[in-house]
Amino acid sequence: MRLFVNVVFKHCCGGALQIVSKKEKIMSILQNILDLLGVNSLINILGSCSKIELLGWGTACISLTGAFLNARQKWYSFLVWMIANIFWIIYDLYNGCYAQAALFMAYLSMNVYGLYCWKVKKPVERVKEKLDSYIN
Repeated sequence: MRLFVNVVFKHCCGGALQIVSKKEKIMSILQNILDLLGVNSLINILGSCSKIELLGWGTACISLTGAFLNARQKWYSFLVWMIANIFWIIYDLYNGCYAQAALFMAYLSMNVYGLYCWKVKKPVERVKEKLDSYIN
């Protein structure tokens, strides 16, 4: 097996790859897998992006995380959405998209209200329901 692996590596890499330890072999295999999946290309593309483009991509990831958490009915999805909306506001103002920045300001206020309803209003309603059940 070892001979086969060494032959494959020498064939693929022109014999330039010298594997000494098990750790280096594992790292080399992982590197090849990342190359096959295109992860390194993505890292190179992101490395050539401006900081504002990276902000946009990062905010998109945060937004998708918020949407996933919201679908799972997690109260802290509102916090994630608030962070994402703040970043979208910054991104839109920088790019001169004032209408969209205003839209995300409205979304931000709805997130604050949603968090209030989930963490403050609902517990108060539950206490009232319990008190009513004791009285009746």
